[in-house]
Amino acid sequence: MLASLSLFHEPFILACPKELPRKPDHPVRWSEVLSSKLVLLSEEHCLRDQTMALCDRIDRPGHRVASSLEMLRQMVALGEGCALFPVLSVNGPDRFGGLVSLHSIEDGNFGREVRLLWRNSDPRAENLEKFGTFIRSQMDARAMVKSFTTSG
Repeated sequence: MLASLSLFHEPFILACPKELPRKPDHPVRWSEVLSSKLVLLSEEHCLRDQTMALCDRIDRPGHRVASSLEMLRQMVALGEGCALFPVLSVNGPDRFGGLVSLHSIEDGNFGREVRLLWRNSDPRAENLEKFGTFIRSQMDARAMVKSFTTSG
């Protein structure tokens, strides 16, 4: 059996090529996400499944896909389309080299739940629970979204 602890909700951020007519760092509505040409990760990635489920997308044969988050970043930067990224993956000094505009999604709670799992029989179970509780106390989804507009 497994024990689990919910750590935090990680919001998604819409990343679009700079040449699209959207103000950088300006929030978008979910309808804009749905109407965007979305670039997806390849089948083995859970983020692809999450994106397809949220957007109610059907896999199209022959559709170009990315094999990693880094490749997905590059495809967006080269104008292949937009993509949903977990907010923690867009924080940092590079921020796509200025080739991509990032947008929070204003009319919903779109993202994923991050959990810590361990076997009930793990002798470190008590410490893992304390660790998870500490991580949870440090995470704030609103601050995560705000930080991507002030970093870089």
